[in-house]
Amino acid sequence: MKVLYAAGMMRWIGAGFLLFAVGCTTLEATVVSPATQAPTTTVSTTTSIPTTTTTTVLPEGPPTTSTVPTTTSEQTERTGRPKPTGFGAPDPEMVMKEDQAFLYATNVLMNNGFFNVPVWSSSDLTQWEFVGDALPTLGVWAEIGYTWAPGVLETDTGWVLYYTARVAGTTENSALPAGEQCIGVAVADDPWGPFVDERDKPLVCQHELGGSIDPSPFVDAGGTSWLVWKSDGNAPHASTGVQLFVQELSLDGTALVGASVVVLDAVTVGEEIIENPEIVRAANGSLWLVFSAGWWADDTYRVGLARCESPVGPCELFDRQVGTVGPLVGPGGVSVVDTGEESLLVFHTWVGGTAETGGTRQTVVTTLDEVWAYTQPN
Repeated sequence: MKVLYAAGMMRWIGAGFLLFAVGCTTLEATVVSPATQAPTTTVSTTTSIPTTTTTTVLPEGPPTTSTVPTTTSEQTERTGRPKPTGFGAPDPEMVMKEDQAFLYATNVLMNNGFFNVPVWSSSDLTQWEFVGDALPTLGVWAEIGYTWAPGVLETDTGWVLYYTARVAGTTENSALPAGEQCIGVAVADDPWGPFVDERDKPLVCQHELGGSIDPSPFVDAGGTSWLVWKSDGNAPHASTGVQLFVQELSLDGTALVGASVVVLDAVTVGEEIIENPEIVRAANGSLWLVFSAGWWADDTYRVGLARCESPVGPCELFDRQVGTVGPLVGPGGVSVVDTGEESLLVFHTWVGGTAETGGTRQTVVTTLDEVWAYTQPN
């Protein structure tokens, strides 16, 4: 369940997300195949030449490693852990299983392989292991090579993965210059997968609105699960405008219940594009809709908020947005996670330039309190 403390949220917005004041620390991600326990390859984010490390795989779950990352004294003194993960993981989604964190992202090409939904694991939010592909095989309806922005939900019957993919056959359709994207659903016994999509069609596919992308699940105070997503109204073949929808989910999270409801649209925000929605419940019970606005590939990307009366709205736009400031460039794709001890903010930012200048989108994991601390004088 995603919980965000209201007081911390106000500080987060007012602080302007100034959490990179001490700069970025590069960590190493260990590539681990779920099907083998043999020594694996370590991928450094600063070199293309791999080295070898020994990884121990726990019988009950994902691997761990004894590799110790490098931190600066200032980071250790002020926060106790570095923020950037050091690897490319755009559109992040993070969930907790007991004291283990699992981080999912948009597709990635790394270690001479392509991963539909890459997943990393960490027991301390500092050292991250690359576990593998959470969704090694797409649903038959989806075209390989175009998977984005996953969302993950734990239910009483297991784990559910929601993912965006291009619909097979639409790439060749001249009426769809960029194909059509829709949302699929897959299930697994464990958070690291492998998730399996046995459907022959997407879970959500609003053809008349350009498609559907960026799914994110949410559980309300009464235990009801919801899915929020974006209609792909800014796709080249669409002219409907972008809207954010919410709809109730079945108990097992694999089916939609009732009708979808529009909770926010791009016109209200004053943007052509809004996306990556996430519903967050504050400790005082209030609901917030977090979203990204602007163009993902450059420094116009930013994070916005709306206050909602219920999961299906109405939602009132909050008059502050957090964008490029200092070393923070084009932040977006926010995920909020409650560990039971603290509320974590997970999002990506451009490092080393933007899409046009060879940069990468790295995931940042921080807390509301740490964000606030970064804005205060030493």
